[in-house]
Amino acid sequence: VTSIHEAGMTAADVAAFQALAARDELPIRVYGLLDGNDSDLMDEWFARGIEDDPDDWLDIRGIKVFYDGSLGSRTALMAEPYSDKPDAARPTERISPKRLQELADEAANKGFQMAVHAIGDEGNNRTLGIYEMALNGQTAARWRIEHAQVVLPDYYERAAALGVLSSVQSSHAVGDSAWAEDRVGPERIKNAYAWQTILGAGGELMLNSDLPGEPWKPMETLYFAVTRKKLDGTPAEGWYANQALSVEEALKAMTITNAYGAFQDADIGSLEVGKRADFVVLDKDPTQVEPSALKDIKVTATWVNGKPIYRKD
Repeated sequence: VTSIHEAGMTAADVAAFQALAARDELPIRVYGLLDGNDSDLMDEWFARGIEDDPDDWLDIRGIKVFYDGSLGSRTALMAEPYSDKPDAARPTERISPKRLQELADEAANKGFQMAVHAIGDEGNNRTLGIYEMALNGQTAARWRIEHAQVVLPDYYERAAALGVLSSVQSSHAVGDSAWAEDRVGPERIKNAYAWQTILGAGGELMLNSDLPGEPWKPMETLYFAVTRKKLDGTPAEGWYANQALSVEEALKAMTITNAYGAFQDADIGSLEVGKRADFVVLDKDPTQVEPSALKDIKVTATWVNGKPIYRKD
């Protein structure tokens, strides 16, 4: 790992990262997204503006907002009732649409990036509507929806038209596969974890682990995205394998597009002359092994800013 996106930074998190950066003790680059559910924190940062480090050791310019809940607990916002145990569902808004709109409007004015946690199809629908209102035709803001897990059929074209990045976690698809279709039924599941449909509509896909919510290693994140299988290789054909990514698509989503989603693509995300030497050395080429072997690839060295920070013994 050469950089992280630290989503939902509290005031204490910000102070800790700033102290490390001031002492030149950050071993990897940190892209910070503030806790948008904390009104006092947001008032402070809207007054001061974004923190954009020319060297990208610590950038703080994003806002992570938790909007709805989760699919597993039936607290995600769905446009129609849950298919299983609808009476047990407790759709949850962790922030009001009015407050979310206020945050988005202020973010658009002050140059902050919005990144909203939205799981259910209605949660994603409302979030996109708020983005559309706040951006008012802007298409280069690089705003994100974190998870974009279950969406309505018009999500893909709307997100692509707005330049919104869908930030997804491949482990969620395999981890939720045992019960996700029970929650939403056989029709809505076609618009869930739908990575190829996002790409096919011209949308941008960011791929990440959701750490610490999920403990997966980067090579496992790659494996899940390409195979749509659990670590034990099940199901044999992959869960809704038509939505699986190619190795090249997954690598792009984990590198170049993630750098784009942090406004750092001019300097990191790919190995090119003029970019910073942030890279990892692998013991096998992901494009040359069987998909089942992706999870077993080992990192033999990690370089950040042209210096080795990890070497395998």
